Amino acid sequence: MVRPYGGYLSWVIDRMFRSERHPLILGQTVKLTGMNAEVAAVTEDGRPAEATFRFDVPLESDSL
Repeated sequence: MVRPYGGYLSWVIDRMFRSERHPLILGQTVKLTGMNAEVAAVTEDGRPAEATFRFDVPLESDSL
């Protein structure tokens, strides 16, 4: 799990990539090629506070 200080989407520039009109909710999974990220906790104002990342291959893989 990764928990950045202050949570995710805490900077204005972060909101260029994820609109506040489409918040990420607790338990939501974002699926990308080769990786899934799940919201594991949220802040008091509803932003993701912690995420769990799962990769299709080990991070030590030469393919990465």
